[in-house]
Amino acid sequence: INSSVNNYQPVSSHSMPKPIPYDESHQQPSSIPHVSPAKPITTENASINKNSQEAAVIGPRIFKKGIKGSASLNPNDNINQVAICYSCGIRIRGPFISAMDRCYCVEHFTCSRCSTNLMECGFVEENGKLCCEFDFEQYLAPFCAKCGHKILKECIHALEKTWHPECFVCTACQREIGNGSFHVKEGHPYCINGNID
Repeated sequence: INSSVNNYQPVSSHSMPKPIPYDESHQQPSSIPHVSPAKPITTENASINKNSQEAAVIGPRIFKKGIKGSASLNPNDNINQVAICYSCGIRIRGPFISAMDRCYCVEHFTCSRCSTNLMECGFVEENGKLCCEFDFEQYLAPFCAKCGHKILKECIHALEKTWHPECFVCTACQREIGNGSFHVKEGHPYCINGNID
């Protein structure tokens, strides 16, 4: 049996990473809601041998997390301050919510699934939509390929699957691979030092 061995490098991310600073250049005209596209996750080729390939990494789900109490209500009493709602794209006249370096109308800072007000609970943003922490854990959190449990914190993307860092281990020696390079044989990961014969 001739089996090929490929070298890959996983991509580590957080299911709910720190927010990206707001950039005014991303504002769209006020009649169009502002929705940021998800950025693809990329990886570099480990290139250890001739059979090496670039890892096929899936990463269409980008999460930003806001903890309870991280949103703030602003009076909007400064004439020079222009607040545009990230959800509806309209200039806010009156109090507004600041969260994750963005502004929201008070009535738009709600969970897109259950309409819960997000001012007093944890929340997550996925592809421009806000979701309460409960609904994220119930409906959106990815599952680990090894243990099958939901991934609520740090996440490894490798072999077109998602893993808890402690679950992405070498098939031979059972050590965590983490962000290191690895070989693949018959669909199983092996660390660079692992015995793949």
